[in-house]
Amino acid sequence: MTKVREARDAYEQAKEDSKALLAHARVELGRAIREARDQQKSQEEIAKDLGISAERLRLLEREYDQALAEGAV
Repeated sequence: MTKVREARDAYEQAKEDSKALLAHARVELGRAIREARDQQKSQEEIAKDLGISAERLRLLEREYDQALAEGAV
């Protein structure tokens, strides 16, 4: 059973690692969106290009702003 527990532990660790990777990628996407907005690109233009809603785009921007405020970036 040791191998089963080790495999489960590796699986659980991979889930945690993937959460961190996704969180980092969301912040980086938010940063790229913020930079595009700073270059006078509209939310609608960016959202359409990404195939997401304007609300989702704003959420990504807010996540970046929060990470920046927390010193995480």
